[in-house]
Order: sequence, then structure tokens, then C-alpha cells
Amino acid sequence: MTGFNNNVRAITEKIASGAIKVTRDGSKVTFSGSTYDHKDFLKSEFGCRWNRDSKSWVATDLSEGYLNLLDEMMGANC
Repeated sequence: MTGFNNNVRAITEKIASGAIKVTRDGSKVTFSGSTYDHKDFLKSEFGCRWNRDSKSWVATDLSEGYLNLLDEMMGANC
């Protein structure tokens, strides 16, 4: 669980600094920006797939639990 928490913390810090941008459209979530260091986490935990056209990671049909976690991670940036 520590690895999970460390990844969440690191991504949250990048979201707060603007290095990673997260957009939500219902249960579809897009991560763009400085995501390279977190690509394995985004794929394994959020089920993200790389969209080469938009150069972003996209997760679809996330569970309510993951959407709530993302809301917390995004904080005031929602």
C-alpha cells in the first residue's frame, strides 16, 4: 500500500503545481502533461491507455471509488 500512497502523493503534487492536468467527463478521465514517471501506475491502477493523438492517458468507466480519489487528488483544481 505504501507504493500506492507514494504514487498518489507524487501525482497530487504534480496536479497542484500544474505539471499534470486532469480533466473529467463523467467517468472518463484524461491525464496530460508530465506523466511519464507515472505511466505504469496510471495503467495498472486506473486502467489508462495512451492516446497518441492527444498525447494523454485516458481512463474510461472508472468506479465511484477511483472517481472520489481523483476528486481528492485534484482538490481545488476540479
